[in-house]
Amino acid sequence: MKNFFFSTAVCFALLTPSCGVDEKPRPIPRPPLPSPAPELPTPEPTPEPPKEPEPVPIESCVNGQTYGVEQRQSPLRGMFYVAKCDGYKPVVVGNNGTSAPSLYYRATAQHLASKGFMVIWPEVPNTGSGRSCMAGLELGFKQPDALPMHYAITGHSQGGSATLACGGLAERKYPDYKAALLPNEAACGMSSTNIRSLAGSIDQKVLFFSGDRDTVVRESWVAQCYQYVKADKAWIVGKGATHFNTQNYIPELALHFFRSALFDHLESWQALNEVSSRKYRWKNQFDNIGE
Repeated sequence: MKNFFFSTAVCFALLTPSCGVDEKPRPIPRPPLPSPAPELPTPEPTPEPPKEPEPVPIESCVNGQTYGVEQRQSPLRGMFYVAKCDGYKPVVVGNNGTSAPSLYYRATAQHLASKGFMVIWPEVPNTGSGRSCMAGLELGFKQPDALPMHYAITGHSQGGSATLACGGLAERKYPDYKAALLPNEAACGMSSTNIRSLAGSIDQKVLFFSGDRDTVVRESWVAQCYQYVKADKAWIVGKGATHFNTQNYIPELALHFFRSALFDHLESWQALNEVSSRKYRWKNQFDNIGE
């Protein structure tokens, strides 16, 4: 019987983890947590290709304002008037009549300069070949404040013919430039043996002016050069205009026309088309405006 109790006690002891002492349960081992991945460097953003700078618009002084006028020194004999304006000035070259002083045309030169133009008016006895006019254009284009790729030409009598001769020469030398030509009572062909070819090569707008009382250069003479020009052209007649009083007409016509043709200024086209019928008569008008 003792042996029975002894065996039972041994078995009980073997089944019991401790004898009379409460032991805390051992924690269940857990696998180690994964280590955080090392931080990778943030990639630099791909730089955008540099943008080409937008072209800055060129500010022209021909903007409807009126400026003071300065007179510059010139290697050419004659007038050189420039608007007192910080912007760019379109070059205008004038051509005097046979042996006429350039100051005879001062009203036109100063009026255009006061409206924002750079006016160069060489003075030579014979202008018809257009060579003195080309020298004036080249002088103007060298000025730092000249408006790039724009020019206008005008001239009276032999200088009117020179306007077309110079226009043809300039067309060949500066084919991408924009121009406007205003021959005033053009004595067609004086001092130019190739006026027909030169006038025919012009690809700019041309406004002819003649006087209904001009007994020196009559309309029939002007008509010769008018026929030579194949570009878009017009013809306006000054009522009461003689060969010697055209400075009463040309300043306003030149301003309206040059602003219109060089800058496609519709208000100036309108002003040109609506000049006083008491002072002017249109013989022919332009086919296209704003082009």
